[in-house]
Amino acid sequence: MPPDEQVLRITRLRSVDGDPMSLETVHVPQALVPGLTARDLETHSFYGLLGRRFGIRLADAAQIIEPTVVDAAEAELLGVPAHTPALLFERETRDADGRVVEFTHSVYRGDRYRISTRLSLTASPEAGRVLAGSWSAARTVPGADTLMLDPYWTDHP
Repeated sequence: MPPDEQVLRITRLRSVDGDPMSLETVHVPQALVPGLTARDLETHSFYGLLGRRFGIRLADAAQIIEPTVVDAAEAELLGVPAHTPALLFERETRDADGRVVEFTHSVYRGDRYRISTRLSLTASPEAGRVLAGSWSAARTVPGADTLMLDPYWTDHP
């Protein structure tokens, strides 16, 4: 984005049954969402608004999840002590034209979430594709620099 472009910052405290669960800050170029109001976000999905009202066709997003701790301000809003473990999510979303339309920074209470993922694996190299990904290991963790052959993942004739 050009340095002089206006960016709308939306901060939301998400709760379930009145209990605070996460603090989300969304950054979106203001020119993409003229007239967007806080009331809109109280009654509609942000992604739904992007598509229906503003004609933005979302294409993909890259998201990073990492452990963190909450600072004093986040702790107060989330109702936990400062330095409580949490999950940090950062997401960059692009539209069908490749423009970045959103950058989101979210802090989720570490005591209220469990992350479940589903992996799609295939025995045929032609039948699957990897969209993106990376793997790394910290050398300070014992055994992290050792790659072991796991028979579970070995191809069987």
